[in-house]
Amino acid sequence: MKDYKQRAARHWRWWAISTTIVLLILIALGWAFLCLVDDVANQMAYLMLIGGTFIVTSFVLGQAVQSILVRSWDVWIGDLGPTQIAVLIEEMKKKREE
Repeated sequence: MKDYKQRAARHWRWWAISTTIVLLILIALGWAFLCLVDDVANQMAYLMLIGGTFIVTSFVLGQAVQSILVRSWDVWIGDLGPTQIAVLIEEMKKKREE
């Protein structure tokens, strides 16, 4: 059974790795779009549109990474103790019989 310190360290580690990956992706995309700004006639509207899009994109990517890497089923099961697993198994058997 994992103690609280180990669980917290694992969550922080996955959060740091996933945040770095998402930031690198957003920086690369931002650089690509800023390279195109010279070819656009209305640059201010273009930058506001792209900036708003990146805010939404960063939120969606952050939520996806949070749910996939940080709070995934494997991590959740790894955090359970033996008593919690035994109760979960019994409840799943009851649900299957219904």
